[in-house]
Amino acid sequence: MQALRIGFIGGGNMAEALIAALVRAGHRPESIWVSDISEERTGMLHRQYGVHAAGGNAEVAAEADVLVLAVKPQQMKAALAGLAASIRQDTTVISIAAGVSVDSLKQMLGKAGLAIVRMEQNGLKPENGPVIVDGATGGVGSIAVDALARLGYQVVALTGKAGEADYLKTIGASEVKLRSELDLSRIRPLDKATWAGAVDNLGGETLAWMASTMKVGGCIASIGLAAGTSLNTTVLPFILRGVSLLGVDSVNCPMPLRQEVWRRLAGDMRPAHLKEITRTIPFAELPSVFDKFIGAQIRGRVVVDLNA
Repeated sequence: MQALRIGFIGGGNMAEALIAALVRAGHRPESIWVSDISEERTGMLHRQYGVHAAGGNAEVAAEADVLVLAVKPQQMKAALAGLAASIRQDTTVISIAAGVSVDSLKQMLGKAGLAIVRMEQNGLKPENGPVIVDGATGGVGSIAVDALARLGYQVVALTGKAGEADYLKTIGASEVKLRSELDLSRIRPLDKATWAGAVDNLGGETLAWMASTMKVGGCIASIGLAAGTSLNTTVLPFILRGVSLLGVDSVNCPMPLRQEVWRRLAGDMRPAHLKEITRTIPFAELPSVFDKFIGAQIRGRVVVDLNA
């Protein structure tokens, strides 16, 4: 029986994850076609998995019994342009966004999911105690608050914006703490053990304060530097309380961990308040928001619609 011919338009990380899974499951690589705007990318997929590196989208569409659209939402219109004549009537066309809205895909593939998965791999559980998220009104911070709350954690949002308390509680924070309440000029080596987990978007003195207030066996996911790159602390939280400081790097993240994050973000960790977190603007309005970013006046995530 002839193997089902599967074509991928787009050869990014999600397409590679699916290709790898198909090959591991025994699907013949020579029955898989892939195209991408980067010839280097399709060449790599050919060398690593043995799949066909197609010369263009039309070739993939013509060969495929099942056509998988694996491009970013803003690239979909360009990717499909002129393909109607190449797609057979009996071809099944699938978007990898099936079951997950475009808005979700725009938001979810970021550091928040990696931070949570890394902390849980390090032993974090809801019953261990509260998790604090700083920079909580930002894009990554907001998604971290939302996703953690959905998983059943008691989330404390740390922010410098007193006026955003209602927003933070809407997306899942059980408590809102203001940075103005902290005396970051007098951080003790060890302070009251309070947090089982922490997501740090800021760095600097806020991260040092977090380290001093972690519970025994607690873990901190370091994912940002909005307040500075320095870290002035002592070894005491780490050698007396067993605190773990986890660096979260989305660039060099290994594929198995990426796949786990994607699976979780499409399931139990999927944020429930993306509409509240996200604001979509047309490309023409992009210059008008730059000053707001610089002035820390942006809430949540701003998505730029290149087609609007």
